Amino acid sequence: MKPKTTAAVLISMCFAVMGVNAQLDWTAQISGPGGGYPRMAQKADGMLLMGVDHGDGIRMSKSFDGGGSWSDLPTGSVAAIPDPASGNEYVANVSPLVLPGGDILIACRHLNDTDANEGSPDGTEFFDICIHRSTDGGATWSYLSSPVQHPSSPHGVGSDTNQGVWEPFLHQHSPTEIWCLYTRQADRESRPSLQNMKRSTDGGATWSTEETVVGTSQFGATGHAGMASVVKAANGDLIAVFETDWSTDDGLKIGMVRSTDNGGNWGSISTVYDRPGSGGYVGAPFIVKMDDDTLMVSYQQNDGSVGATQTVGYVTSTNNGVTWSGNTDLFTTESAWPSLFVDADGTLYGLRTGATYKKHYPGGAPFSNTIAYWRFEEGSDGVGSTGQHAGDWDGHYVDVSGNGNHMSTWPIGGANYPTYTNIVAFTPVPQTGDANAFSLYCDGGDSIATFSGDGGVPNRMLDTYQFTNGFTVEATFKLSVVNAWQGIVSKDGARVLPQPDFRMKVSDMGTLEVGFPDTNGTPWGVSIAGYLEIDKWISIAATYDNTTLTVYGKKEGETGYSSLASVVTHGHPADLGQPPRTDFPIHDPGWNLDHGWRIGWVMWNGDHNVGNLMSPGHVDEVRISNIPLATSQFLGTLGIPAPPIGDIAMNVISGGSDLELTWTTSDLYTYNLLKASALSNPTTWFTNQTVTGGVSSVTVTTAVDSAKSFYRAESGDPK
Repeated sequence: MKPKTTAAVLISMCFAVMGVNAQLDWTAQISGPGGGYPRMAQKADGMLLMGVDHGDGIRMSKSFDGGGSWSDLPTGSVAAIPDPASGNEYVANVSPLVLPGGDILIACRHLNDTDANEGSPDGTEFFDICIHRSTDGGATWSYLSSPVQHPSSPHGVGSDTNQGVWEPFLHQHSPTEIWCLYTRQADRESRPSLQNMKRSTDGGATWSTEETVVGTSQFGATGHAGMASVVKAANGDLIAVFETDWSTDDGLKIGMVRSTDNGGNWGSISTVYDRPGSGGYVGAPFIVKMDDDTLMVSYQQNDGSVGATQTVGYVTSTNNGVTWSGNTDLFTTESAWPSLFVDADGTLYGLRTGATYKKHYPGGAPFSNTIAYWRFEEGSDGVGSTGQHAGDWDGHYVDVSGNGNHMSTWPIGGANYPTYTNIVAFTPVPQTGDANAFSLYCDGGDSIATFSGDGGVPNRMLDTYQFTNGFTVEATFKLSVVNAWQGIVSKDGARVLPQPDFRMKVSDMGTLEVGFPDTNGTPWGVSIAGYLEIDKWISIAATYDNTTLTVYGKKEGETGYSSLASVVTHGHPADLGQPPRTDFPIHDPGWNLDHGWRIGWVMWNGDHNVGNLMSPGHVDEVRISNIPLATSQFLGTLGIPAPPIGDIAMNVISGGSDLELTWTTSDLYTYNLLKASALSNPTTWFTNQTVTGGVSSVTVTTAVDSAKSFYRAESGDPK
């Protein structure tokens, strides 16, 4: 139960402070659209864009759910760049930018190589930086301009004098001015490498003369500066970061230059990050400014040893780039071409080749321990096909946690699609206050699953997630029958046959069963008889703290959860993180039978063709967390405090015989009107009446006493 509120108001404020060496909380790795050199942008309507190098061209993808799922944009025309020479073309190094008016620009490096061997020293190459534009949200693209064209001279074998331009970066400097930074190499195979830029004041159609950001005046005649990106710091200075061999005899490091006059002049080079000790490499930097004005620079690095793993790290600055923190690892496995992006909500994305990424939420992740959460709000109410999504393996059933664990239906053996319905357990969701418009109705074999690896579905991180700190699995459902084998939530698998790796299901005797194997191969579970009822919403939460499995329940109309059953284990973590298996050819040749997590189905004996369907019944608000939550954190527990009551409005009615009182309320709470005949220390209050709160206020009527009376309102129990 939440604390009562009265006319007294207590306001508490929490400030998050990040120091120079602060560690950020990142989500688990999320799968993106795939490809190299990932770069992101965002439209005003919230749509995220990601551009990647893909083969010899560029692929653009879009996401409407915070990067949880991606679909490709038609970018075939991006590769069709007007070229002064015939031969073979290569397009790469994409940099997307959304203009204030909504048009989308793509900058890319374009190379034409007459000998069909990119970068070889035996032909003629033509380099340019190209800009393409879409005026319809990415549906179509057209060539716009080339800020820089750099024709080469023919190679002589062993004497490469080819010149090049590389790695463009688009920067919105002001509402009416954009910049294009790029690397210019005077000699493709040696030095110097300069960091230059041009400006456009007409949306990228035409460009200014070339300006030098980092050049020989700063690092000498044979220096290198590459892969620059730029950001405006909180104090108005422009900070450009780049990889460089300036002031080092030991590989590359990350340098920066500063401009205090809107890019008119750039200062001397200073170091952002260099690997300590000797050997190794640091390069491919990318800079962003976070919502709290912290600057962050990501980069790729290795220690220089033979076969060294190239990882991704970052540094931060809280004083506009005057000083920088030490290295923090972001990706510790083989990685390349990282970048960063901050969306309109302040969420930070850290990306690497493969277009996989992690997210940091500035105020703490919503449900920071939530690994997956399916709300079924992506559909529309309807009977039959009207309320069904007729698609398979497309990730339609959205995981709102941001971890990309979307579910799909299975097309083999006929289409069985659950139906969206406006019959729901509660609205809003008690714990979160989120509106709850739809649930799923399953009948006749309907179920959904993560399906990692099946039908082209990308691997979902949930299916291999290691719940080393325990778990909580929550589901709210309403069954039409409770005397049939019915699956609610499960994890496919056959670690300990005949049960799957996780099960929340109903037996043919109406018993609720919850169980799993631990990492030592021992199965654990509980059976709860006599609890379930037909046609009544029931919220179940199963928690495991690596010692005890406990199952809690809350029925429709109840205000809190009750502990239903528990079992003490041998103290090993649950074994829920095994990848999908393909070693059941006897049952289903050619397909994974270990399809990950499911809703509306529980596998039996490792066989996809044998299992327990949920039908008939509704399911709503399914959530999986990576710790054992407290009952106060369950979705069915009221987590929204009653609003401050504030002043109570008073109106005398009925010729002075009745008193009308109005105050601020929430429809999630009941309220008590209290009465006292005198104010003393202490004052004795008596309950005059108890009422249910309205959406925003409530008005009550009470008889006027001839004697002096005092009234007080306070929030009572949750409804």
